[in-house]
Amino acid sequence: MSFSRDDYLGLAAGEAEELARAQGWQVRRLRPGHMATMDFRDDRLNLLLDESDIVTDVTLG
Repeated sequence: MSFSRDDYLGLAAGEAEELARAQGWQVRRLRPGHMATMDFRDDRLNLLLDESDIVTDVTLG
């Protein structure tokens, strides 16, 4: 699986999650100030969100 960060930037969290799942990814939403485990999963996209639940970045793992 591959992804392009540009496909997700600026999308609402729900839209981005739907797109990622349709492409076979597991999804983790990360909001400002939230803690996240450091486990790496090569089948997961991390959606980094702003206070309005808009995707500001996407990382693998």
